[in-house]
Amino acid sequence: MNSQFQQGRSQSIKFIQTQTVYEQPFFTPNIDILSVSENLYLEKISKQATSRDQSPRKWQESHKKPLAQQPKFVTPQEAPKEVKIIQVNNDEKKIQTKEVISKPTTEHKQLIGRAKVLLLQQRTLNMKKYFKIASLAIIAAIRIKKSLNYSLWKKYQTQLKNITFFLKLELVQTERINAWCKAVCAKSLTSVNQQLHNFIEYPNDKEQVDQSMMKSINSCQFLLENLAYFSQPKYFCEELKYYLLSQVFLDHKAYFSKFVSNRTLYLHTRNRQIKQEELTMILVESILIDQVLVNIFDSNQKCVFLHKVLASLLQYLFIKKFDKLKQKRNNIQKLSAHQVISTENRLKLNQIPNPENNDLLIIGLYKDEDMLTLLNYKKTAYKKIDQNFERFCCNLYTTILA
Repeated sequence: MNSQFQQGRSQSIKFIQTQTVYEQPFFTPNIDILSVSENLYLEKISKQATSRDQSPRKWQESHKKPLAQQPKFVTPQEAPKEVKIIQVNNDEKKIQTKEVISKPTTEHKQLIGRAKVLLLQQRTLNMKKYFKIASLAIIAAIRIKKSLNYSLWKKYQTQLKNITFFLKLELVQTERINAWCKAVCAKSLTSVNQQLHNFIEYPNDKEQVDQSMMKSINSCQFLLENLAYFSQPKYFCEELKYYLLSQVFLDHKAYFSKFVSNRTLYLHTRNRQIKQEELTMILVESILIDQVLVNIFDSNQKCVFLHKVLASLLQYLFIKKFDKLKQKRNNIQKLSAHQVISTENRLKLNQIPNPENNDLLIIGLYKDEDMLTLLNYKKTAYKKIDQNFERFCCNLYTTILA
């Protein structure tokens, strides 16, 4: 009896060690209870309705209960500083994170101060780097600009060789230039076949004033249209181009008017750069006074009043365009101006030296108020005249200096 008890006890202990969930009696029967129970359980599952996509075994595996994760026990020595050990049931220790808020120490303050100093040093280095790059770019731009100015000066100097050659051929030069000027003024002068009523000095007769103003403004419009048209490169006179280019240089200028000389310094060895507006002003003054107006006054058309109106209009448009230029100091002592003199139904330009308190190009013409009344008489024509004068100035610059 004792031997049977000892044998059953040993078997039960060994069974418990295999971690089974069933309690075994001290005496094991010959029938395998585990296999019977397992077969019954499988038969029960197979009788249940299963889905098309899930087999009984897969359903069994998916419905298994997950094993509970065993809690991890940590000793107080192994626990880090950022966590807090809390006490739970059954004397189990779990780890729970906790945000630690600590006051900045002196070491932290020193580190923050050093970081700020390093940031400031880095910013200053970056600023020095950017400033160096910007300064190099400015120096490069200045050098490029100087090289361009030198190339323009060199270009003008090469043109002067052709200028001196053509200026020696006076007969050829004057004939071709006069032919170009006659083509410019022809339509304007032939539009008026008789003497016009002087509506500026005698504004009382309304009928004659209207007719005279209409013919005068039409003649002015024709003149500006031809100036804008014939100043294009393909229609311009080559000899006139060289003459006008010579007037840009201080050493070759024929005369110096007060209005223009106070707004430009001309080209010379000490001044190799002039703005585009200043160059345009010199060219327009030279071609209008030296060529166009001289040709108008010497024409066979004997209407003195119309000639004076055309000259007054050109001077008004010239001063209106270039009066905005900034005045400069010049060292030119021999300033001059032109004065209109009427002789035997003809106008003539005389050059007078040192005009006092007078910035006009030509003295003795009609006032600006008289020209405004004429232009406002037909505002559509006034707009076209203004546009054609702008075109004429642009074409003249591109033809000669571009």
